[in-house]
Amino acid sequence: MKVLLVRPDYPNGSNNNKYGNGKLHHKYFPIGILKMSTYFKKKGDTVDLVIGNKIPKFTPDTIYITSLFTYWRKFLEETIMFYRFIFPESEIVVGGVDASLNPKEIEKLNVKVHKGRFKEAEDVMPDYSYFEEEIDFRVIHTTRSCIRRCNFCGTYIIDGPEFTYKNTQEIEREIFKNKITFYDNNLLANPNIKHILNMLANKKVNGRVIRQVESKSGFDARLLTKDHEETIAMGGNEKDTLAFLLKKARFICPRIAWDNWLSEEQVVKKAIELLIKSGYERKNIVVFMIYNYDLPFSKMEYKRKQCANWGVQISDCRFRPLNAIYDNYNPRKSQTSNDYYIHSNWSDNLIKEFRRRVRGQNIMNRYLAKDRPLILDKFREYSVPEVVLKEYCQKNFWRENSLDVIHKPLDFKV
Repeated sequence: MKVLLVRPDYPNGSNNNKYGNGKLHHKYFPIGILKMSTYFKKKGDTVDLVIGNKIPKFTPDTIYITSLFTYWRKFLEETIMFYRFIFPESEIVVGGVDASLNPKEIEKLNVKVHKGRFKEAEDVMPDYSYFEEEIDFRVIHTTRSCIRRCNFCGTYIIDGPEFTYKNTQEIEREIFKNKITFYDNNLLANPNIKHILNMLANKKVNGRVIRQVESKSGFDARLLTKDHEETIAMGGNEKDTLAFLLKKARFICPRIAWDNWLSEEQVVKKAIELLIKSGYERKNIVVFMIYNYDLPFSKMEYKRKQCANWGVQISDCRFRPLNAIYDNYNPRKSQTSNDYYIHSNWSDNLIKEFRRRVRGQNIMNRYLAKDRPLILDKFREYSVPEVVLKEYCQKNFWRENSLDVIHKPLDFKV
């Protein structure tokens, strides 16, 4: 068989998703179809992989197209139309995020739909030969699906309801680079996580230890704090807790999620304190917060200011429904729900105001230091007077009277 694997040229796609050093951005890395490439090649099939609407070297028997965000549907449709016109006799199969969440809608495009994971290729190594010169990291899953069932998330639909996981030996066999990115939705839920973290701390590739590990999803604050409490209660060593082991394994930019209201506040706060105690700087810790969702602006403001008082960064995640097929959000102009999804608890003005405040707060937390405020870029380091930086934040992002979110508490009543 001749198989063509396609990742459509989504926004920030193949022409725009590279860092300044030419490396491929792992946010849009087609790990699923790289595994499929290995699987089909092992079967003896002829395989090609392309990003965007490109003509392969052969006429394929089957074309597998991966879908991503539902609101990028038009790019998927354009790719389907392109290959149907070029290869009218070829079978077209669409899988991935959009296809798994909205299979009936994708079937209307007169294609075959593959829902969920391509399980036949789940345990094979990705075929990195297509991008070997462009990437200096490896993508790994230690788990699939999630132990949580958050209403806004479709992970358990995409990956399936069953939570599965790998052991340490299986993970170690996948490590061939000194930089690793984990795509787990809930990495700490793997029952073998402590063994995996100890392995990463000591693992060497080509005689060198792994120098950087990252998890693109947030760490589960409830698991982080529960593990610490149980370890200490049993008389264990604090350095054997998850927070310390993450630092020991050289994880960077630890992320945790605060999706709900005050019931999670103390757990998030304690998780942050544990990460700091293990050696992470406050300004390098990130808190995911979903907005334009059930919690109104006033409650999200409370959460934002708490993060300011804790001195951590915020990754604000604007909610889109799992069946939204367009998103024309533009921060530079006034818009309506005809342009993008606006929750009934929110408005266009409130969405953009919240984003401005988060942006300004993050700049303050990241760059203001008590003795020497800095702005860093890729090439050099500038020492900037604090008053100049504050004026810049106020002009471009901030709309509050109190700007010093680092050294002075913020007054806010629920």
